[in-house]
Amino acid sequence: MSAGCKPESKGYNEFIEAVKKAIKENIFVITVNMFDTYEDKFYFHGLDIDSLADKDDISNYKVTEWNKWVSKIEHIDELNKYYEEKFNMDKPEELLLIPIDSKTVASPTGEKDYVFYREGGWSWCMPYLAGLYALACQVKPDITPEEFWKQALATGDSRQIEKRTEKYKGKILNPEKLIYSLSQ
Repeated sequence: MSAGCKPESKGYNEFIEAVKKAIKENIFVITVNMFDTYEDKFYFHGLDIDSLADKDDISNYKVTEWNKWVSKIEHIDELNKYYEEKFNMDKPEELLLIPIDSKTVASPTGEKDYVFYREGGWSWCMPYLAGLYALACQVKPDITPEEFWKQALATGDSRQIEKRTEKYKGKILNPEKLIYSLSQ
């Protein structure tokens, strides 16, 4: 789900109840609100990349600047303020870093059309994670969301995230290392 909400948002309680019901059925519900719906508090953060840079070279990825990152969800009932409040309370040890920029995808203008987006946002993380989780399930059918997240962090490449005066550990999601580790 490429959107999120905060407790004051219309439908929040129903949303959280539905997600928790799905979680009990072993369904990995990937949303902006994973810090609210999972006990392990799945926090993630975006990675920027220049349009012409080699996407296979992780040195080309830059951690999205903190204020830019949270501003990308401001339009959702000011979800940015709620996220920062929860982030400051939880103080996550590590965040999963996910590429969000310079994507070419199927276009809504026609079945043979493509579109290029220079800058992405939080919503780009959900399909990326869902696709990778689907691959992980093929390699290890009994994988849980918690194991997936733990292994994604364990196999990720380190980068530092700066949040104003604080620093946090980020791990760039490395699909090849992750899938290999799950196949062992």
